[in-house]
Amino acid sequence: MPLAAAARDALEVSPQEKKILGQAKDLAQTREAETAAAFLQAQAATSRSAPLLFQLALWQAESEATRPQAIERLQQALELAPAFPGAYRNLGILQSQTGDYEAAAASLQKAAQDGLDADVLLALGHVYLQLDNDVAAESALRQCLVIRPRASAIHAALAQALMAQQRFAEARAAANRAVRLEDRPAAALWQLLASAAIAEKNYAAAIDALEAAAVFHPDDGQLLWLLADVYQLAGFRHQAAMAYRQAAAAAPDPERAWQVLAAMVEEEAPEALAFANDIVAAAPASALLLTARAHYQAGQRSQAIALARTALQQKPGDGASALYLARWLIEDGAVDEGERLLWTATATPETAAEALRALLTLAFDRQHYAAALKLVDRLAVIESQTDWSPFRSRLRNLQ
Repeated sequence: MPLAAAARDALEVSPQEKKILGQAKDLAQTREAETAAAFLQAQAATSRSAPLLFQLALWQAESEATRPQAIERLQQALELAPAFPGAYRNLGILQSQTGDYEAAAASLQKAAQDGLDADVLLALGHVYLQLDNDVAAESALRQCLVIRPRASAIHAALAQALMAQQRFAEARAAANRAVRLEDRPAAALWQLLASAAIAEKNYAAAIDALEAAAVFHPDDGQLLWLLADVYQLAGFRHQAAMAYRQAAAAAPDPERAWQVLAAMVEEEAPEALAFANDIVAAAPASALLLTARAHYQAGQRSQAIALARTALQQKPGDGASALYLARWLIEDGAVDEGERLLWTATATPETAAEALRALLTLAFDRQHYAAALKLVDRLAVIESQTDWSPFRSRLRNLQ
């Protein structure tokens, strides 16, 4: 939000002050701004002039490094002239930019007392949102809309305030107005509209918004990721898978891609393999294992075993890779190698119980009942809530 320019005609400005301001302006045009600011600061320090301090604050506010000094100059100007036009407005805006939202709210409230100013009310609404005072934010923004009913930014901010109050249908209506007031709505506006619809569990409206957004922003990967998520929420698995593939290509996000792949594999989605092949380049061991599982689900067992071996080579001792590879090898008849890998998996807490159960099955099939009894003892430590005594008794009877 722009700062208010110095309104010199609204205060009595002495001829000397006008002269100094003119000299400072000339310096700013012919030399570096720092030189003009230094000149004005020296003059303001000796004359204690509100207009000079105000103008100095405007220049200092242009740099983030000197913004704290700009706030100090405005506070000094207000001590000298509490009714200085625009001072509280600028002070509140600068305080909000530095994260001092409590002070910004107080300054902007004082600025609002001078009369309804849409910029002040909008800034106040944003500050209230930062302070989680959503009701006050809504009030300020609705007053702002009285002045500027067709301002998209105000409707968008109001949507955020209503979202925070969990008034999702009203929030979606406000976000929809914000979108319709723009010739080419920004991606953030479409996301706001979709988020309101998602919160309302109106997935059809969210999909409509995001599909329309894709027309304006076809290369925006974040919109594609969100669209894919909404397809998934709505139960459109195939559309979700296609959108996830497009999103991964447009805006690579390895961590998110692995999470999506994990969900596809757990659901045994037929699209899992194609998605895995899209993202497998430079994959970590955990992602390679997911890709291996996708191949296995697609009936491509040899590829699954090869990828699981690669995952285990990348991360020796990884319990999950060892467990899945062991299962597949045992199914292929490579029981001895599978058994060795199951023992590897027992060293990882997350896979120990499953690996011990698989070893127990092998021992029972081989009629190695003494070994099976030892495995049960280890399982009983991990799964202490399970009553293993009947199984122990059966194994003792078989020995």
